[in-house]
Amino acid sequence: MVKVTLKKQLGKRLTELRKAKGLSQEKVAELIDISITSLSQIETGDHFPKPETLEKIADALKINVKDLFNFQESNLSEMTREINKKIKFLKRDRAKLTAIYNFVEQLM
Repeated sequence: MVKVTLKKQLGKRLTELRKAKGLSQEKVAELIDISITSLSQIETGDHFPKPETLEKIADALKINVKDLFNFQESNLSEMTREINKKIKFLKRDRAKLTAIYNFVEQLM
């Protein structure tokens, strides 16, 4: 399993929130008065923003700063993608796919 750093998680979360608000990197960079390159570096997890920049980002997205660190939603999306990949692989093995289906049915 690959270790995901806080910078990477924050970047991924910021990208999700920005896109959910329908905002481009250019618009957010303009709203918080940083370069598009700087915002891109934050979103890719190459750079961690200063506290003041985090506050500006939250204001621009009309969210609380703590929402930038709510990685549960990101993790759920990632888990769903991984499960779907595994299911595609399991389509070749009817017995395993049936066992997984039965397990999921019991959870519901």
